[in-house]
Amino acid sequence: MGVALLAAAQERGTSWPSGADIWLLFWVLCTAVYCVLVLVQRQNCTRAGLRTAVVWYLAAEFVNSLGWGLYCYLLRPVSGEFSGLRLICGLPVWVVLLSAALVLTTRQNRRAASKHS
Repeated sequence: MGVALLAAAQERGTSWPSGADIWLLFWVLCTAVYCVLVLVQRQNCTRAGLRTAVVWYLAAEFVNSLGWGLYCYLLRPVSGEFSGLRLICGLPVWVVLLSAALVLTTRQNRRAASKHS
């Protein structure tokens, strides 16, 4: 998300809320929802379960930043400016990555719980 926020901050000619403000708000909201969904499930509330949730969250962050880094700095638009609409359309990618992280966290923690039972 850091790369996406940096790219959104470089957006030109916008007023409040800028792309960076929307990205930051969306990131905080998605992170909060992810944390709640992780804590609601009993198998995720152990020390190992929380560690797994954090690892998968950081993996989603890494993939998101890597993707935005490639898009914004290698495949930069010819004009050199970032389109606010183009940046905002990338927000669902974060939801998909966090959903995958939640599914993988829960699956891994269920397997670990079933081994110990």
